[in-house]
Amino acid sequence: MSSEYEGLLYKKGVAINNLRPVGTIRINNQDYSAVSNGQWIIKDTPVKVVQVDGTKVLVEKIISEQTHA
Repeated sequence: MSSEYEGLLYKKGVAINNLRPVGTIRINNQDYSAVSNGQWIIKDTPVKVVQVDGTKVLVEKIISEQTHA
């Protein structure tokens, strides 16, 4: 695994197009191809890298822990 991809683990970024389930994410002004775990993630949704396998980047959408009253 390249050190660039290894360093992505647990980083946060944003989906720059719809992941259905494959798409592109941006982390620190760098674009990466990513896949969600079968989820449809809409463009501009915050995501977090949960697994890296070679150059395969698995992401999940970040669920806000704040509640709105």
